Amino acid sequence: MSHDVLEEQTAVCEEVARQMVVGACEALNTTYAIAATGVAGPGGGTKEIPVGTIWIAWGAKDDVRTFKLEEDFGRDINLAIATNKAMQMFLNYLSEKQAAEAEKQQD
Repeated sequence: MSHDVLEEQTAVCEEVARQMVVGACEALNTTYAIAATGVAGPGGGTKEIPVGTIWIAWGAKDDVRTFKLEEDFGRDINLAIATNKAMQMFLNYLSEKQAAEAEKQQD
């Protein structure tokens, strides 16, 4: 994790989520990873980064995708929404990768 990014942007930002995916892939020697950073609540939010702000990232070291959640439904629901969205987006990503690989094999 880049200390500069944390200083300049805080821990709740798109770049930190991206770096978490890359770092997890490298540290765990995996092809893919999913990461999230945010403020689930009930406290901890600020005017700039309110409760319910959650950055989700998924993908491979060289292909990280992100999505930002911005609504507060209470801690438990915020976490459930983030988890479900992360899994949905990651499964869509894997389907896209599989389709691209199948297309390559046909050429």
